[in-house]
Amino acid sequence: MSREEGQVTGDLTEELRPRGHRLFSGVIRPEHLSRAGRLRLRAMGLRYGDYRDWPDVDAWARAIGSDLLGSSAEHPA
Repeated sequence: MSREEGQVTGDLTEELRPRGHRLFSGVIRPEHLSRAGRLRLRAMGLRYGDYRDWPDVDAWARAIGSDLLGSSAEHPA
């Protein structure tokens, strides 16, 4: 587990027992960087924004949904 992932999930994984977890990186905002980091970002010609792979996010969500639907069909509530 990455350090960032541990900060995001904390103790939730023990309490909720999720079907799956993925951390989709790709967002960069000014507040994510130090002053020096912001200067380097600009010097490299890069921009702030949300560059997550949304088709990958959607595919992961569909896989979890399919797993949940398959499990509920096998174990009706």
